[in-house]
Amino acid sequence: MLQDVLIIDDAISFENQIDLETYFTTSPIPWNYVNAAKQYEPPGVGAPNSCNYKQFVHLVYLDNPHHVNQSFPLFVPLLSAIPVEIDRLLMIKASMTVSDPNRPVNSYGKAHVDFTDPPTELITCVYYVNDSDGDTVIFSKEDGKYTEAQRIPPKRGRLIVFNGLTYHAGSCPTTSEPRIVVNFNFIPRSNNGQS
Repeated sequence: MLQDVLIIDDAISFENQIDLETYFTTSPIPWNYVNAAKQYEPPGVGAPNSCNYKQFVHLVYLDNPHHVNQSFPLFVPLLSAIPVEIDRLLMIKASMTVSDPNRPVNSYGKAHVDFTDPPTELITCVYYVNDSDGDTVIFSKEDGKYTEAQRIPPKRGRLIVFNGLTYHAGSCPTTSEPRIVVNFNFIPRSNNGQS
């Protein structure tokens, strides 16, 4: 199982990067408001810098119940760029976070894993659609406590890949508008050579 966070810049071609950014920033697509404050955060995870922020979600693919958005072909180059073999794709969703110039410095959203009852092996990927501020925060667990281990700044074309059981959190931008990411979750093929 994947243990480190892989960071891949320019994971897809420049043309594909522009296609995705254009799709999310100029197309009339449905965005659904999600109250991040209702997201489950276990005790001791994310405190003291965790805060609520406004987030909108656009569902591209869901395994159960089955849903495939007509935009799915735009995401095929990203699926091909993931360096872990996919056994079962569970979800693809885009998240848009709007700017909040008043958010506390170094704050982030609720630390979480993407499934409340995750499978034993799960890979999570985050693709940054546009240049923005609002880091992704990765947490590590030591002596039963979660601490901030790594901050990854958004950059158009960047793909991060990590163990889906790793707690992580997004941050809302303060100087740019908006922060758009695409989140992938899948079960890896067991013979992919990852340990």
